[in-house]
Amino acid sequence: MSKRGPEDSTTDIPKRMRKPDEVSIKFLLPNVVVGALLSRKAAALKRIRDQTCYNKDFVLKLSGKGQYYPGTNDERMISLVGPPPLVHRACCLLQDQIIDDPFLVTDESGTNDLGPRQGQMKIAVSDRAASKIIGSKGAVVRDISSHFNIAITITPSKEIVVPDERVVTILGPSRNVFDALEPIMYQISQQQTHVNPEFDYYSEFTNTKKEETSESQNNDHQKTEEIPEIEAIEGGNEVDKTEGGEEPDDTEESKRNKTKR
Repeated sequence: MSKRGPEDSTTDIPKRMRKPDEVSIKFLLPNVVVGALLSRKAAALKRIRDQTCYNKDFVLKLSGKGQYYPGTNDERMISLVGPPPLVHRACCLLQDQIIDDPFLVTDESGTNDLGPRQGQMKIAVSDRAASKIIGSKGAVVRDISSHFNIAITITPSKEIVVPDERVVTILGPSRNVFDALEPIMYQISQQQTHVNPEFDYYSEFTNTKKEETSESQNNDHQKTEEIPEIEAIEGGNEVDKTEGGEEPDDTEESKRNKTKR
C-alpha cells in the first residue's frame, strides 16, 4: 500500500492525534441493543463505565438517537478513547451486550451479509490504523485470523463512505474474537492518527448516503415497472397477434370451413 504524504489529503475531517498509550475508535452497536443498554436507568452502561472509566482520561460516549454510522441504517456508535487495555475491555463488555440481547435474534438487524450480527464485532478506525491491521501484502491480518481461528473483514478502499475511516469486522466465537482484539488494538496503537471521537461531522456523509439510496430505489422502481413490458415484447406469439391489428389467416380459413359444414 502506497504511503501518502500531507499533500495527498482530500478532506477537512478533524482527526485525533494520539497521546502516548492512547487509541481512539468507534464501536458499532445495533440500535436494538442500545435500548437494553439504557434500560433500568442505564444500569448496563453504568456498569461498563465503572469498569473502564476509572482512568480520568478514558472517554466512553454514545451517539444520539438517529445518529447511525454512515452507510448503515441501524448501527449506533460508541466513542472509546483511552489506553489500549481499557478500550479492549470496553469493546468486550459492549460485545457481551450484543451477544446476550434476546431481541437481536428476531430483529431485522439480527443478520446481514456476513451472517448473525451477534457473531460480529464492528469497530471504525482510521485508514492508517486499518493499514496497520492489514500489514504488508495482508501478512498481519492473515496471521491474526489463522492464529485465533477467526475472520476479519475491512471496508475496501472503493467502498469507503467516510474519508480516512474504515470499518473492521471480526467474526468468530466470542472468546476467539476477544483474544484477537488484543493484537488488533496493538496495531491500532502503532500509528499517530485516530478517528475523531465526535459524531457531528458524520451528518454530511449520512445525508449524501440517503440521497444516493433514494435515487437508487427510484431507479429500481422504474426498472421493476418496465419488466412486464419487456417480457410481453419477448413473448413472441402474443405480440405477433396484436402488432397488425388483424387475426392470422388460419382463423379466417377455420370460419369458412365451419360455414361449409
